[in-house]
Amino acid sequence: MELSVNDERVSLEVIDNGVGNRRQRSERQESLGLLGMHERALLFGGEVKITGTAGHGTRVSVSIPLRQRT
Repeated sequence: MELSVNDERVSLEVIDNGVGNRRQRSERQESLGLLGMHERALLFGGEVKITGTAGHGTRVSVSIPLRQRT
């Protein structure tokens, strides 16, 4: 896990070395946690990126601006 802050953004990246996140699993209705993460980041003008490959793990990156765009 890595958290970084600069003058413009706060970023969090979490990486696991597990079996990954299959696309079908993340698109099911049970996966409201991922949807919630995206929605909360959007509320602050940020973004969430989730990448994963079976057998190689999953990477979740969240980036949120510290100042609202005008």
